[in-house]
Amino acid sequence: MNISQILRSFFTALLFAASTGFAEDNTLDQQIIPGLRNSATYQANTRIEKVILEAWQTQYQQFMDAGDIPRAVGLLNAPISGQTEHRGRHLLSFSAFSGFKKLATWALTKGADINRGDKDNATMLRMAISNQLPYMVEFALKNGANPNWLQGANKDNAFGNMMRFGWPLHGFELAWEHGARLRDKEQRDKLMAYLQKEHTDESWQEQARLKYFLEKLKSPVALVPESKPVLTTTPGQPVETYMIGVMDAALKDAMINEKLSSFDAINFNVHGIPLVHYLTFNGMTETLGHILSSLPRSAAIYQAKRRDRTGNDLITAAIKSLNAKALRIALTTSSNNINAKTPSLPVYYSKGSTPLHIAVQWEAPDEIFTLLFEYGAKGSLETTNDYGLTPEQVLEQWYPDSQHYDRIKKALAQ
Repeated sequence: MNISQILRSFFTALLFAASTGFAEDNTLDQQIIPGLRNSATYQANTRIEKVILEAWQTQYQQFMDAGDIPRAVGLLNAPISGQTEHRGRHLLSFSAFSGFKKLATWALTKGADINRGDKDNATMLRMAISNQLPYMVEFALKNGANPNWLQGANKDNAFGNMMRFGWPLHGFELAWEHGARLRDKEQRDKLMAYLQKEHTDESWQEQARLKYFLEKLKSPVALVPESKPVLTTTPGQPVETYMIGVMDAALKDAMINEKLSSFDAINFNVHGIPLVHYLTFNGMTETLGHILSSLPRSAAIYQAKRRDRTGNDLITAAIKSLNAKALRIALTTSSNNINAKTPSLPVYYSKGSTPLHIAVQWEAPDEIFTLLFEYGAKGSLETTNDYGLTPEQVLEQWYPDSQHYDRIKKALAQ
């Protein structure tokens, strides 16, 4: 079976999945969300993880064989985007995003620092929290992630980040069991108010469970001792190796040489993210372009327009990857959604925002703004999001102190 036949099968299966309503399931507690799973999904995810793991092992071993131990060690904590402006997860935060425990385990055995931040200063724990992945949160905590370190751009601890990303009670219980404590009395008051607001309609058993946890929060030991220094994560240092490209080349080669089968391409789905969206989010443009160019035109357009579990089509996924090449691939495939708002559905991120809003929010590079306007995003300049703000008003009200303010202001004026 050649690649075109493989990918035609891929499209047919995805149409079937869409028609059966798989995307309606909202469970967020494991890599393969119930409703998006079939008998081959686990194997597909496993095989793709294996290709990516082997790419890392090969690159690492090449440095070790050359006697360049500092370079090999540095690779483990460096942004996978190398020295580019692309989205900068590192090996462990990428593993959390992907739900790849084997990859993360290998990284830890080689000395990756689980409390190191990526390019956005997000640790593995922060990435797992922000994507609402309890099983990866538990993995990180069991492997030494410190829930009390301040991390991410907002410099908050695990409890603060869980409130920020709308976690239910069980998440806070899990963090507590692994040593998470409150920064101060102000955070305690905020967390207690949050939990009481979020659990008003529960059964009496759940109310009793909540009351028990609130009593814990009132205890003096619930606060980090004032004598204990506040630790803040720091980003890993960039290296010249562009691991996004290394993984991308490995995946494309595996597809061409049928190490990854048509069934793997069809059935891969991680946290509600199908393969083309996963490749776009991670800036793996060679494999993405290979797949989309091999599909019939109508099938490629369908892939570009369809939304993953959290509401991202390929345009918004490419913007969030901060990868202009990925965005160009998405737009040349279909620009139909260039001025479309992300639907305001409960599980969707970026609700009510157009791609131009999202580019402002993500402080995208100039090339991304240029591409958006080239394909018609000027029509979004006066469109308001769910907060009643145009893209320029988002910049003025949310990012007046950003180092990118002047640049984005100028980009919006083109």
